[in-house]
Amino acid sequence: MLEKLKYIDIYITIFIAALVSGLSIFGVVNIKIVMSAFLAIAALLSYSLLTNRKNSENIRRIVDEIKSVDDISGKFFHQKYDRSVVKEKIESANSIFMLGINFSRTIDLFKEEFKTALSNGANIKIIMIKPESSAAKMAEFRNVDADYEKVNNQLKLNIATLENLSKQKFSGIIELGLIDYLPPYNVIAINPKSNNGNMIVRLFSFRYRNDKRPSFNLDAKSNSYWFSFFVEQFEKIWDCADYYKFNEIE
Repeated sequence: MLEKLKYIDIYITIFIAALVSGLSIFGVVNIKIVMSAFLAIAALLSYSLLTNRKNSENIRRIVDEIKSVDDISGKFFHQKYDRSVVKEKIESANSIFMLGINFSRTIDLFKEEFKTALSNGANIKIIMIKPESSAAKMAEFRNVDADYEKVNNQLKLNIATLENLSKQKFSGIIELGLIDYLPPYNVIAINPKSNNGNMIVRLFSFRYRNDKRPSFNLDAKSNSYWFSFFVEQFEKIWDCADYYKFNEIE
């Protein structure tokens, strides 16, 4: 129905032209009526031309934007994320999923925000690689400024930090999964099961500075497919990870 209404001006023009032409043949109308009809047809045609021109300009603008691939990628990817915004979201979160290698700075950076979230009843799930594993060796090979010992020490330090958080009396729960797998990206997902959920995804690079690696944001409303994809990937990795009991730390 809407498709037909798009051409209503053309239909009206044809109808008026045919009606006036037919009536003129039989001498039913005079010259004034014919001229009035002509002006009406001209007005409709002008309107149609203006509408088509506007549509053409919109199409040309969209095509120009598509051609500017660099601009599109520049708007999607970024190198840094606003930590203050992430901190605020963590504090007010009901649920948090985190996937990474060893979270060399992240765990300590957001430690106080974790406490606030746990005090408010949040459930935090974190996945990291296993210390002294094949994944740890691969992390050393991939990283530009970390050796095997440094990777393992950072893992053990962060496990100890999480252990300390788990011992405190919070209404929320913090859980840890360890896996012998080097994930291709880092994820911090806030309220991943909510329609208002959002996440930051940071792609891992090969022997390149961590603060320069590509990152992007997704939210459950406007990026529902890819948001769900990364949430599902986290859950699959979680199911394969070894559940870590904090009281077993050496």
